[in-house]
Amino acid sequence: MSEAEGGPTVLILDRDLGFLFWLGGIFSEAGCQVVPALDCAQAVSTVRELGLTFDLVVLNPAFEQVQQVLNVLSTQGTKPKIVVISNEKVDAIGPTHVDASLNRPRVSQDISHQEWLQRVQHALRNVLGWGIE
Repeated sequence: MSEAEGGPTVLILDRDLGFLFWLGGIFSEAGCQVVPALDCAQAVSTVRELGLTFDLVVLNPAFEQVQQVLNVLSTQGTKPKIVVISNEKVDAIGPTHVDASLNRPRVSQDISHQEWLQRVQHALRNVLGWGIE
């Protein structure tokens, strides 16, 4: 998807509702169209019901069924880039290559909105070649 079409479409998959919507707001501010999901079943259902294709999937790699979500996305005719948000470096999820990773903030850590906006914009530029100049 190009910038002229409204920005990349991003599926964000995380169990923490507050973090999910906070991060979704940051991706929206960076120019993305965001679809949130709290678990793999919700993500699969959303993908099937809406028939959307995604440029990027941002996820917590701790989900056991994340490969199922990625398989459903690939049957939709798209191979989105994958960004994980974790406390550990992740290079692959099962057989799927991870394109980028961001360190998940710890509960006790102050989270700067501006700092995360910059991280997200950096990831969008590096992974999709897209972003605000």
